[in-house]
Amino acid sequence: MTRRRRKHLLLAVNAVLAAAIVAACVAAVAPLRAERDADGAGAGRSGNPGGDARLVGPREAYAVISKRDIRKPLYDARPAAAPKAPEPKFAARLLGTVTDPGYSAALFRTADGKEQFVSVGETLAGGKVTAIAECEATVEFGGKRIVLTVEDEGGTR
Repeated sequence: MTRRRRKHLLLAVNAVLAAAIVAACVAAVAPLRAERDADGAGAGRSGNPGGDARLVGPREAYAVISKRDIRKPLYDARPAAAPKAPEPKFAARLLGTVTDPGYSAALFRTADGKEQFVSVGETLAGGKVTAIAECEATVEFGGKRIVLTVEDEGGTR
């Protein structure tokens, strides 16, 4: 197929598509025109060159459209999920334990630098001491169990 023949074929296809679009528009508007004419409010009967007053309102009614920011989305975006608060940390360090048959206690240093001597069942820095063993203590804090161990001055046990 020559270049000239392809050009003529494309022009013919474009003409057919344009005719189809015009026919679709006429088919879409025809029911509206027939309804308007059936009501007796058409442009030819009422003398109103603008057509039916129900279809076109006063110009002031459309002023809100020109004031609207067209770049703004049509819907409100979902609110961002609230950032979760960081989980609180148990703010005490185990310094030592005392364990004897039938008795146990632990020495803690709290975040404010105070030392506290507590036994099982007592509260400390917002947590409850649930168990004390040799060189370790279990504290329930924020719904979790935390096992603390005694550290020597070098940072290990």
